[in-house]
Amino acid sequence: MIPPDIAAAVGSALSKSAGRPVGIATARAVGGGCISPSARIGLTDGDVAFLKWTEDAKTPDRFFRAEAEGLERLDAAGAVRIPAVRAVEDRWLLLEWLEPGAATDAMWERLGEELAALHRVRAEELRLRMEVGTGHQTTVTALQIVALEESNRQLADEQLAMQRERYRVGVATFLELQDAETVKARADRDYLNALYAFHVALSQLEAAVGRSLRPGSR
Repeated sequence: MIPPDIAAAVGSALSKSAGRPVGIATARAVGGGCISPSARIGLTDGDVAFLKWTEDAKTPDRFFRAEAEGLERLDAAGAVRIPAVRAVEDRWLLLEWLEPGAATDAMWERLGEELAALHRVRAEELRLRMEVGTGHQTTVTALQIVALEESNRQLADEQLAMQRERYRVGVATFLELQDAETVKARADRDYLNALYAFHVALSQLEAAVGRSLRPGSR
């Protein structure tokens, strides 16, 4: 029932994980594979698992790997009981075997509660992703403004130095010198405001990701 090359690959993956030879001893066709054939397999070490595979060589890349990643993300949410991924390759997926239970009213009620909890987790994840994305863009923009204001401040420094020299030799008027000093004071103020805005944005981003993002921090 299970293609020999897939059975051999599953055995190889299990043996590598266990650190000893493990192979497929029995296989019984079951449902649950969606569009893929699936089986409850008994292993030579006495364990059981759920295997689904494809016999189509044209199966899209990452077909089963994407499913495995999705199951692991659902499991990480901790809301619904999800079978653990035991091994995966391009043409097959091996999962923990969960023994089917009775479909009682209590079971359906519990499933509904777990699905509701899963949606709440997903909503919170989307909120955090948006908050982090917005915070990152705001921080990047603020850093760019700091660089711009630093450039303006350096230019104002140069202009003030030049006007002081011109005033010293009698080429510039006192009003021209005063204007250069005003521009320099404004450039210093704008730079400090930009630097403050950057640190505010960075602090908000750190709060969103839950850790410090400053060099040397952990």
